[in-house]
Amino acid sequence: VLDHPQYARDQQDLFTTVTLSLKDFYVGGDVAELELPNGAKNKITIEPFTNPGSLHVIKGVGLPYVGVKRRGDIHVSLKLKMPSKETVLTPEVISALDQLEVKLS
Repeated sequence: VLDHPQYARDQQDLFTTVTLSLKDFYVGGDVAELELPNGAKNKITIEPFTNPGSLHVIKGVGLPYVGVKRRGDIHVSLKLKMPSKETVLTPEVISALDQLEVKLS
């Protein structure tokens, strides 16, 4: 079996990483669309306030098992894309982040 540029494999399970913005983690919803190995598309949907590093599992769309009608899973690690150094953190933005932190405590 050849290596895939997007997926790592462990038996019938596949593993990949999706990078999301800070807003995606706070707001949740349909945050990404993942192309499956068969070419089909699958939406990644998360709850609001999901933590970076969380694992999202898509059941039954991994590689097929031999001799049975069953497939492995796809494990998607959710990675945070931090704003660049050029991002301007105005006092308003910093205040809004502080208020969010207080609400989460």
